[in-house]
Amino acid sequence: LTVVAEIDRVATPDAGAEADTIKASSPAFNLETRSGPLLATLTTLKTTFRNVQAAKLIQGPLKIDAAMDIDPVLIRVEKIALESPKLGGTISGDFDLVTRQASSVFNLFVLPDAVLPAELAAKAKGTIALSARVFATLPDKAEITDLKLVSNLMTGEGKARYDAGALTASLRSTLS
Repeated sequence: LTVVAEIDRVATPDAGAEADTIKASSPAFNLETRSGPLLATLTTLKTTFRNVQAAKLIQGPLKIDAAMDIDPVLIRVEKIALESPKLGGTISGDFDLVTRQASSVFNLFVLPDAVLPAELAAKAKGTIALSARVFATLPDKAEITDLKLVSNLMTGEGKARYDAGALTASLRSTLS
């Protein structure tokens, strides 16, 4: 099974993407049972955002590769790899379609000029790394653990929890 779609432009009032290609393939996906492995790739050459911060962070060319296993109860993402000029990294995890529970691990990196003010970004060397574990029961509970932020300017760690409208967090950082 292989499906390819080429789209000239996708747009909403807040965001857009141009020259998009979506490809999904599987050597053994069973349409009758809605289960099997799936490989997917999304590429876009240009992105636009109304939000200035999003426009700085998410730029084309952008490529997302995903390898997952799907069945009627569980979507298991072995790895999502993100590549773009300012942001990259990997995400893995799973989502239970019955209980609506999700868990994931992410390791991301970002160039400083995409997230910091210009005068601070000029002092940063290399990338800023961000990693954590996320657990959620949708739509009203989420927990971030093992949160780590590392750059030459500072290191930080922490955790956060959202439960039915209440947000609690514990964060600690050290300036370099």
